[in-house]
Amino acid sequence: MSDIENAMKGQDIVYMNFDNKAVTEVVIKAMDKMGVKRIIQAGVLSVYGEVAEPFATWNSRMMGGRVAHNRGIEALETSDLDYTYMRMTWLYNAQKKDYVASPKGGTILRRSNFKTCNCTVCL
Repeated sequence: MSDIENAMKGQDIVYMNFDNKAVTEVVIKAMDKMGVKRIIQAGVLSVYGEVAEPFATWNSRMMGGRVAHNRGIEALETSDLDYTYMRMTWLYNAQKKDYVASPKGGTILRRSNFKTCNCTVCL
């Protein structure tokens, strides 16, 4: 049994605070072997090209393009797991707690919530 499989023994859920397609595939394989069916993964914005202007231009410079590639969501969407992929936004130097949940396919960080959104959750 691998270290990752051993860590999953007796667990109901995996939380993954790392976003990389290849690593996520290793985790999914171990989850399948160990019978764990639920995962929550902290990921990044723009896996669907969903970030609106004016933030999209800056975000794409930081991420290397309008759509983030080689991310865990690419592996999760083809798995049989019950998953939540959290598209985390950039953090702000403020005490804001205005969180927004946006479903897959929805535009996030519109001009109206540009300075108030800290986190989006893809349900």
